[in-house]
Formats: sequence, C-alpha cells, structure tokens
Amino acid sequence: MRQSFKAIALFLAGTALIGGCTPTQPASSTASGPGQPVSAAAKRITVAIFDEPKNILLGGLGQRGAKEFQDLVHAGLIQIGADGDPILQLAEAVPSLENGLWEVFPDGRMRTTWKIQPGARWQDGTPFTAADVLFAAQVVRDEDISIRKSPGYASIERIEANDPGVVTVDWKGPFIQADALFSRDLIYPLPRHLAEAAYQGNKANFLDMTLWNTDFVGAGPFRIRQWEPGSHAVLAAFDGYVLGRPKLDEIEVRFMGDGNLMVSNVLAGAVELTAGRGLSISQAAELANQWKGGRVENPAVAWILMHPQFIDPDPPVIGDAQFRKALMYGMDRQAMADTIQLGLVGPAQTWLGPTDPRFDAVKSSFVSYEYDPARAVQMISALGYSRGSEGAFRSAAGQPLAVEIRTGAGTELHVSAMLSIADYWQKAGVAVTTVAIPPQRSSDIVYRATRPGFEVSRQPTDPGNLALFRITNVPRAENNFRGATGPNYLNREFDDLVGRYFATIPQPERTQLLAQILHHVSDQLVMLPIFYDTEPAAVSSRILSVLTKKLDVTAITWNAAQWDLTR
Repeated sequence: MRQSFKAIALFLAGTALIGGCTPTQPASSTASGPGQPVSAAAKRITVAIFDEPKNILLGGLGQRGAKEFQDLVHAGLIQIGADGDPILQLAEAVPSLENGLWEVFPDGRMRTTWKIQPGARWQDGTPFTAADVLFAAQVVRDEDISIRKSPGYASIERIEANDPGVVTVDWKGPFIQADALFSRDLIYPLPRHLAEAAYQGNKANFLDMTLWNTDFVGAGPFRIRQWEPGSHAVLAAFDGYVLGRPKLDEIEVRFMGDGNLMVSNVLAGAVELTAGRGLSISQAAELANQWKGGRVENPAVAWILMHPQFIDPDPPVIGDAQFRKALMYGMDRQAMADTIQLGLVGPAQTWLGPTDPRFDAVKSSFVSYEYDPARAVQMISALGYSRGSEGAFRSAAGQPLAVEIRTGAGTELHVSAMLSIADYWQKAGVAVTTVAIPPQRSSDIVYRATRPGFEVSRQPTDPGNLALFRITNVPRAENNFRGATGPNYLNREFDDLVGRYFATIPQPERTQLLAQILHHVSDQLVMLPIFYDTEPAAVSSRILSVLTKKLDVTAITWNAAQWDLTR
C-alpha cells in the first residue's frame, strides 16, 4: 500500500535533507551582495516547481513551473495580471487609444509607441534601452531561431527606435494583442549587450547558452544568486528593479520533479508555495485535507478537450457534425469531472473558463450537450448505422463503426480522460481503439497531425490561442506540416471570424465576435470539450499578496515583487 502523505511528511520533517535538495548555506549577518547570502533577519521563502528550467528565454515551453520562474527573474515592457489585464513593468504606459500611444489609421494600419521607464536596467547594472527591445524582435522573427512565433509578428511592418527610451511599432493591419507585444507570451526583451555577439556569430547554438539558465541576467524583481543543477536556485531581491525593490529578500526555488514530493515538503514545512503545474488534483485534495498552514487553490485555468480529425478522417463520419454531437451526448462529462477531477472543477463549456471576465457576456452563445445516451444512439442510427444485438453499430456494408483516440502517455489526467471517454462511447455502440502517444513521438508533428480520429489534450482557457486555428497554422503536406499539432480545421467562415476578432480593437464589437466564434466552436464541435482543468497551488498563510489567477496566460508569480510575510 502506498505510504500516506502524512507519514512521509513526518519522516521528512526529521531528516536533514528534504526533497533531495541541497540546503542553502546558513545566512550571513552581513549585507547581501552578488554571490553572498542575505542577512539572518532577511525575509525569505521556499518555492517548489516541478521542472528545472532549461531555457528562461523560451519561458520554459513544455516545462512545468518554468514560466513562473521566468517571471521571478525577468520582466517585459508589461506583465499580464491576475485578471488578464496588462500591468506596467519596464514601460511607462500601456499603449491605448485613450492615451494616444495606440493609433489606428483609416486604411487599417496601426502604430504603437512604447516609452521605457527612466532608470530601467539589467541586473548587471547595464541600462535597459530600446536597443534591447529591437534585438528581441530581431531574434524572435528570425526563421533560423527556433522560438515559438506569435502570429502577430506577421502583422508587423517595422520596429524602430529613434530614441534610446522610445520604441515605435508600425503594423500592417489591426492586431488586438499589440499592447502585449513585449511581454512573456510574445517575447521578453533580451540583453543585447550580452547576447548579440553570440547571435551574430553562432545562431545554431544561440539557444543553448548558459546565459539562458544558470548565468541568466534579467530585468525582473529577483536575480539569480546561486544555481545548483538538479536541485535548486537561490534568488535575491534586485535592488535596482524598476518598480522598486521587492519586499522579500530571498526566494529559494526547489526543482522537485514529483508531485508527491512537493506535497510531503509542504506538509513538513520545507516548502511554502508551489508554483506552476506539478500537483495533480488528487494530490492537491489530499494536501488540502491535511495541511493547516495555508490554503490550496484550484483555479480552472485550462480545459481538457478532444481535437477531431478534419483532414481525411477515418472513418469519414468523424467529419460530420451530427456524429460529433452524438458522441458528446454519449459522454457523462459531469460524472467524469466528479471522479477524475474530484468535483473541484466541472464539465467544460467552451474555450473560456468560468472565471474569465468575459464569460458572462458570451455564455448565452454556447451550445450545451447534456448526457443523453438514448439521443446519442438515435443520432448515430439516423446517419445510416445499424445496431446489432450485441449493441455495436455497423455500416450498411457491415463494417463496424470504430474510432481511434490518442493522447500523450506521460500525462495521467489525459490518459484517464481518454479511457473514460472510450468506455462511454463503447457503451453507446461505437468501438474505440486507444493509443498512448509515446514520449519520443510527442514532437512528431506529422504523426500527430495525421491522426485518424481524436486526440485528447489540454489548452489554456484563453481566446488568444484562437490564432492557432487560422488556416495558415494548420500543419499539412502543403506547408510541410508547419503549425500547431492540435487544430486542423479548414473552415473559411471560421477563419474569417477569427481574423476579424484579432483585428477588432473596440471591446464591445470584439466581444460580439467572440460570442459568434464560441457559438461556432460549440455548435460545429470544432473541439469536443470534456472538463476544465486546474493548476493547484499551495500557498502558506505566512505569505501575503499571492493572488488567485483566473487565466492560464498568467503565472501565479506575476506580482512576486509585492509578496510579503506576516512575520
């Protein structure tokens, strides 16, 4: 029988080495400086993330907890706050129509102007200037550098800096995320004085430099003072942070790599906050039941869904919206959420999460699908299939009605969802083959894009990802399989709606377009929603100002400079 978390915690509390992490050296009574520990009276906390960040420049794409680490040590011109709103960092103001820094011209072109905060500097003391912003834009737009590129960059005509403190961006057409251009989700500014020579001289190894991990120099609230590979990093408050020195003096970030280990360390008092994906919902629930020293939050910031195949599906009936609707009626998603997600989140409705500020304004546009197995059988029968005495559907030619579902083998939640879905569909008379995608094939775009049936995956509840559904982003033979691995929906009407959404600046009109998009998604079942997913976070009662995030685009660490201690 698996040892209980409580027993593990009691054991670890009595050991000198918790979580396999090398303990930090005893604090000195002297003032802190580069490479030195802070004073004994300093305010310090210990944070656990799942993965050790391999590349801070990339924001830890695919690594759990890495974007939270990035927010601790780096800064953009703006940051995305808990409600998804832009928050100032290195910029003086967020461009808007009201302040004149966001201009829309009669021919549809735009201009955004960024003014850099006076006194902004890198953590090595070098002044932060417009040249760093231009360098970042040059790198991210370079086809020889393998960085995820936002579709918004295709709309940029030119970026200029005629003044060290001002950046001007001219746009070929409207783009609603123009005010978030130099933030984490598009591209953070880069230290030109440290990286330009390597970029010009050795692009092939540019992303492999230690400058992007152990030797990272950022512009964020905390600087890296110590990094023990495979164990932990110690971050010290950056006195020169442009928004003011953080209230905490030191943060130790431990790389756990195991959810159970994270739980036991929290219970033992060795970890005071967990950041980023890492805890499963069952681990979070058990922790909440046992832990008296803080709270466990479970914000619904993502959703588990299935991507159908729209390009040469097998069987072809997958391309029929009536069949996909029948499959939706054949699943008890509430029961799945209650069992797999322990009832902490509910069945997913559509792309938006229930905490999204726009949810109430557009929820009337959603098409909902309650569990109705009899209706599912009736709809499949109407498509020309006959159900035999054994309960399985067959075509008029006598072929069994069978579909395939795939998902990544390394994600327990996805596998559990896949197996539960398969069970429901088989009860409705549809044969199902389940495939666990091996890790070595997870990045094989051709393999994933040419799946015959469905793939279970996780996506943020953020319409900003709608850009991935543009026809130009669908990976197929015609474009050498460039694009996103999930969506492959070649629908001109939908593509036009998404294009108009990203080009509509006034919020009321944009919300109307969002409602139309979400109606189309749920009516045509461009994606089959299963249930919402959460990103559990354990937060000690000792730490002040840690806010519950509402969107997956926001890291819990977005306001770490304001965190403080109760004592």
